[in-house]
Amino acid sequence: MIHVLRGLLYGMVVFQFTGCGDHLFPNVSPGSVPDRLRIKTVTQELADVVGRSGLVQYISTFGYDLQGRLNTITTTQNPSDPNAPVETGAFTYNAQNQVTQFQREITPAGESKITETYSYTYVNSQMTRLYYTNDKDGRGDNVWDLTFQYNPDNTVKHSHKSFATGGVSYTEDSDYTFTGNNLTLVATATSIFRIPSPLNNSYTTNFTHDSKTNPFYNVAVIPAPYATAGVSTPFNGILDFYTYYGGVDNVLHLSRNNVLSAGSTTYAYTYVGDLPATRITTEPFKPQETLTYVYESY
Repeated sequence: MIHVLRGLLYGMVVFQFTGCGDHLFPNVSPGSVPDRLRIKTVTQELADVVGRSGLVQYISTFGYDLQGRLNTITTTQNPSDPNAPVETGAFTYNAQNQVTQFQREITPAGESKITETYSYTYVNSQMTRLYYTNDKDGRGDNVWDLTFQYNPDNTVKHSHKSFATGGVSYTEDSDYTFTGNNLTLVATATSIFRIPSPLNNSYTTNFTHDSKTNPFYNVAVIPAPYATAGVSTPFNGILDFYTYYGGVDNVLHLSRNNVLSAGSTTYAYTYVGDLPATRITTEPFKPQETLTYVYESY
């Protein structure tokens, strides 16, 4: 998992760059364009505390519109359980085929429905702001506000991330270094402003990559299941929020190739052709996660 990468949500959300073949066009499905394969399902399984494989799997199923754009994600549990959360998410696009919103509705058993929303603002072809909200526990302060600056080649140069709640505010500024089409370093400075004095911190995260295709390169956000990741709740001091790709804290979608390491977090893959078949994530003090990718032709 990638909780150390709190600086950037989104850098290049399915932009439509003309004359730039390295970027996904928004009407291309996540997967492999040359092989005409796209993601059908991603299944998560977490190891238990002694390292044995868990019995519960969470299956995210992907739906596409008539233009081939990713438009829905539905998450279910295997084996099925009437107490498992019901999760459905939908993408909205503008006339330029840019993602303007991803909204997920989650209904935990015996609890009120939670609505989670990612809203994207553009200036021409560049996504300049991402505004994240959710209404868990009826609160109005589960909010992240991010702004972005870009290099001349349209890679992300800098991001600013913030929230404020209950007399406490938090800011995070990150600078990004790319080598070719892969993100190789993020330098981050954080500040928590509170009485009697602010708390400042800084750190860097280095990345390595394989030579295979990242199926979610430039896709805005792929959420992890609510049952294992929840939703972001910065008001209670939890500043990290896990997703599979993109979103509030995860930058794995910014690299054309698959990330092998991000700081102390490592990723091991098996492959089907040029695409990942499985990904095993190992992070200190976290249960090992296995993702299984299934593709379909289109």
